[in-house]
Amino acid sequence: MRLMKKNIFSLFLFLNTTSIYGSNVTETFIIDSEDNNQSFVSMKANAYANKLILHHAYLSIIDDVRYQDCWLEFLKNKEIKINVSESKLNPVSANKNSVYYELLFNTDKIIVPENVRQKFKSICQ
Repeated sequence: MRLMKKNIFSLFLFLNTTSIYGSNVTETFIIDSEDNNQSFVSMKANAYANKLILHHAYLSIIDDVRYQDCWLEFLKNKEIKINVSESKLNPVSANKNSVYYELLFNTDKIIVPENVRQKFKSICQ
């Protein structure tokens, strides 16, 4: 029952707290913290935040959410290095089982290599 509530809550958070306004993006997510020390939970949160930023990096190339599926397909089996500045990861609340985080970043502050930009545009536009 607890797992079902958690999944429903996570889905609710994803659908209602993912917002894209211009170039500012806010994402919220939950990291399980059962039987983990604080530094491990923090590492997991940072890794997930980096993944979320990478998944939204296409917005720095083409500011149109319709290209998200193409970008995610484009990322498969590729190692793409991006530079990001001014992202902020904040723990919002915690209990003994999980930590709820908020990630804030600006897509204008994501630098994607030019060769990746051109290849993505040629494939997805």
